[in-house]
Parts: sequence; structure tokens; C-alpha cells
Amino acid sequence: MNLLWSNDCWMMRTDVISSLKSTFISMSTPPARFKLFLSAKEKGVFFVAKGPYCHTVGLTTRDAFGALTNVTRKMQFINATRKMQLANGQPPTTDTNDIAHV
Repeated sequence: MNLLWSNDCWMMRTDVISSLKSTFISMSTPPARFKLFLSAKEKGVFFVAKGPYCHTVGLTTRDAFGALTNVTRKMQFINATRKMQLANGQPPTTDTNDIAHV
């Protein structure tokens, strides 16, 4: 939970998993992380929003879905830009690694 507080109350699910794996040895397996996510959801500790491009984790449903909306919009813009560049015979210059905290 402190991790989410220090990251504007939301993070990408993949970043949460990486942090769990590096911080807690017991979180190195997918079943352990699944149990943690399920328990947290049941207790209302944090929330996961699932979208077409990623999953976000937030302290509240508003944090999780707000972040998911922002990331989805940015990914749609990146995809449209790439299509336009390719249609014009240009190499794609957009970088999807820079979508956190849009």
C-alpha cells in the first residue's frame, strides 16, 4: 500500500508485481501473487482495473480506473501515430515505455 501512496495512488500491475517479487521472496511465484491480489480485493486494500492495453492497481476504484483511462488514451494515441507514420513510409518514433503517470 505504501508503494501506491508513493506513486500517486496507482501503478501498472506489472510494476506492482516486479516490486513484490524483488521485495518479498514469498511473492516469487504467480500463485502467491494471485492470492495476495485476491485477498487485497476482498478486503478492499487496493483495486485492479483491467483494460485492453494493461491493468492498473489503485488505492481506490477511482484511482485504478482513472489511471486505466489515461493509459488507454495514451496507448490509442501512440497506436494512431504509429499507423500514420507507417502509412507515410516513416519508421514509428513513439515509445510505449513512457506511458506511466500520463
